[in-house]
This record gives sequence, C-alpha cells and structure tokens, in this order.
Amino acid sequence: MPKKSLKKPLKKCCMCTRRPVFSIKTVYCRFCSYFSARISNERFPPGVREKLVDYVRRYDFTCAYTGMPLDVFDYKSPRFLEFDHVTPGDPYDVVITSSWVNEMKADQTFKEFRRSIRRLYLNFMKGIKIKNIKLAHWFRLCPPLISKRKSLHLP
Repeated sequence: MPKKSLKKPLKKCCMCTRRPVFSIKTVYCRFCSYFSARISNERFPPGVREKLVDYVRRYDFTCAYTGMPLDVFDYKSPRFLEFDHVTPGDPYDVVITSSWVNEMKADQTFKEFRRSIRRLYLNFMKGIKIKNIKLAHWFRLCPPLISKRKSLHLP
C-alpha cells in the first residue's frame, strides 16, 4: 500500500506558472511578486501592464531584444530587469530588457541597435569578426577632438 504524503502540493504562481508561491497567503512567486510591485510603481497606461505580464507568462524573465535571462533583484547587475520604451516617448510600446542593453540602445538609432545586436550575436556565437559600425549619434556624447581644439584655442 503506497504511503500518503501529509504535505499539500505547493501552489504555482499565477503569473509565471513555473515556480511555487513563497507564502500561503500570496498568489505570486518571489520573482513575480517583486515584478508586480515594480509594474504598479511605474504608472503605465492601461493595457501595458497586461502586455508585460503576458510577456512574462510566455518567456519568463528574459530580455525582449537578446533573449538573455534577467536578474530581477540585484539592481547593480548589468542584467537587471528594466522597462524600455521601444520608441522613445511612446508610453504604450514598452518591453522588459537588461540595464546594459537599455543603456546601449539609448545612444543608437533602432536600426543601428538591431545591427549591433546581430553583429554581437554573430561574433560570440558563430565566431565572425565584427566590422566597424558607423553610428549616427556617437558624437552627441563625445564630440570630435577637432571641434574641442577650435573651441579651446589649442594648437
């Protein structure tokens, strides 16, 4: 006769449906509970929160651009989960991404960014060397040395 287990099976998280909840009184796992709190603090327009929750249900906590697993808790990590506006200023087009990918995207046009991600993938996964990429907005942050010399009256 098989023994019956006295422990009740653990409830699954209602957001990600992958991990068990961390307390009897909650409906979320640790990761989804923290994610839900961050979404509610962001003041997203209606529909955006549901879109992000659906993304987490489908792909768990992975970067929308690279597919890299994200760190939900450690804000000092370069893989820390951030909310990114795909088109700057459009509050309805928001995805989750890592902090370093979001920082890299901030200094490039979307076309340059997609090309950079593709080239990084080819370099790391296929071993193909990266060619130089000419960026449209690079001098916005770091003006060319020639213009500095003229403005500072250097020889």
